[in-house]
Amino acid sequence: NFSIGVALNPVADDLDEEINRFLAKVEAGAHFAMTQPLFDPEHWHAFVKKIGGKCPIPVMVGVWPLTSYKQALRLNNEVPGIVIPETVQKELEAAGTEVRACGFRLARRMLDWAKTELAGAYLIPPFKRYEEILEIFG
Repeated sequence: NFSIGVALNPVADDLDEEINRFLAKVEAGAHFAMTQPLFDPEHWHAFVKKIGGKCPIPVMVGVWPLTSYKQALRLNNEVPGIVIPETVQKELEAAGTEVRACGFRLARRMLDWAKTELAGAYLIPPFKRYEEILEIFG
């Protein structure tokens, strides 16, 4: 069985255009979608509400364990398509020397949420350190 997956960005700057592109992909035969990394379920909820309350295909969310406050700021301010909510930024900043553990805890929270509402998740290892991603399960 061959499945077609497509990209989806629920926090795109032009959300109406992103929705139009997403629905065109679905119409063209997409079987599932994978989001950019998300850091707050509310971004997903707002997207689903805007497309009518139900997603037409299964979706897997990108989960990225942040490892520093500085990294969160850089991603939020310099990487198009990634939005790190202010609440997450503040939580990382307040974590001090425990920021890495905080980032992994936040990622586990997103993973737990994805289990309840989405088809799945894919994990994005911090800086290509693939072995570290396993900590998300511990």
